[in-house]
Amino acid sequence: MDAKIVKMNTNCEKMDANSCQMDACGWKMDTYGEKMGANSEKMDANGKKMDANSKKMNTNSEKMDADNTYLTQHYYVYKKKAVIIKCGIPERQNKCVFNAVVAISDTIQQHLK
Repeated sequence: MDAKIVKMNTNCEKMDANSCQMDACGWKMDTYGEKMGANSEKMDANGKKMDANSKKMNTNSEKMDADNTYLTQHYYVYKKKAVIIKCGIPERQNKCVFNAVVAISDTIQQHLK
């Protein structure tokens, strides 16, 4: 058997060819020890793609919330209600008023940055 050279960092953690940290299974890791996909996407413990804010993503790289609910660029789930946000401004769609719009949390505002 040929010995495979595995790059290691100073903490004896596996590194890939680009000096990215890798876990024992060969998953690329970010600086916080989060699992990364082949294209440097963050991955959860089950190998699901995560976005930069650790939102779960499905196989089509669509954002998912913790309950596997789709999240798109303008739609965030807040207190189990759909909140439509464009440019940080709550929007009324089809004359429906979402109760959650009244008190948009800081977490949603952070997603918009």
